[in-house]
Amino acid sequence: MFGQIPTPSLTFEVASIKPSARYDGRTLIQIQPGGGLRTTGATLRSLVTLAYDARPFQISSSPGWIDSDRFDILAKADAEPILSPRLMIYAT
Repeated sequence: MFGQIPTPSLTFEVASIKPSARYDGRTLIQIQPGGGLRTTGATLRSLVTLAYDARPFQISSSPGWIDSDRFDILAKADAEPILSPRLMIYAT
């Protein structure tokens, strides 16, 4: 296959993943400048759809808690992204 950019290994310098202590009906998923990720009250289904650019209906045979348990994530990428934050490509 020609014309494809090799995919670098994507890693985080540091990440904290915790169950959401309080859920007030709002979900925040934010890709931060510099390649960070911050979520509040995100379900596993929403995180998988973001990570793989999938639609919720494309995820099947999942545990029941994929839509009920919620997580708070704070992660900082190892390197600055190149191209655009949406592509999540990092220089190594």
